[in-house]
Amino acid sequence: LNYSPTLNYSKTLKQGKTLSLNYHGNNNSPTPEQLQPIRNTQNLQNIVIGNPDLKPSFEHRLNGNYNYVEAKSGSTMFLSANFSTTQNQIINNVIIVPDTLGSFRQETRYENTNGTYNLSANYNISIPLKKNVLTISNSGTIGVSKRALFINNERYFNSGLNFSQRISGN
Repeated sequence: LNYSPTLNYSKTLKQGKTLSLNYHGNNNSPTPEQLQPIRNTQNLQNIVIGNPDLKPSFEHRLNGNYNYVEAKSGSTMFLSANFSTTQNQIINNVIIVPDTLGSFRQETRYENTNGTYNLSANYNISIPLKKNVLTISNSGTIGVSKRALFINNERYFNSGLNFSQRISGN
């Protein structure tokens, strides 16, 4: 049973001020290749073996937005925050195996795991200096993420940070 729930809430707080919240869930089933416990030996340097015990993954995404427009001056502000995480995420488990010739080959298996997420925030502020002639804008993004990976049957996490800032004029 696959389902993808969606919830949306939007409200005008005052004239020129709006708030919206959105939730979206997405269910993803494993592919037949990921489920079949048969060794795929098309590439002897990377043998792929499925996992019949895989569970479907489920992604949760939450988004919030705030918009403000000052009609008289033409100033605008936009704020946004986003969060996503996946339960039972299906990832590759890469195992390095010595072969009979003294070198190594790779086996790829599939595993479910939890603990990954993405979190980000965006903003944009625009201020007209001369109405309909010159506008200055400041915008930026910040984001953090944590991703899981398996190497030789051990789970590791990789974290990231992204930050950008921009000032522009029109």
